Amino acid sequence: MIVPNVIVEIVWKAIVLVLNVNATNAVVAKPNKG
Repeated sequence: MIVPNVIVEIVWKAIVLVLNVNATNAVVAKPNKG
């Protein structure tokens, strides 16, 4: 299955952004609970 590099880059960046947001939310949420 051949996928254009542009699509791969967009999907990869979207995944990285989501992971970064989730990680930031987790870090921010922990101190607030404690």
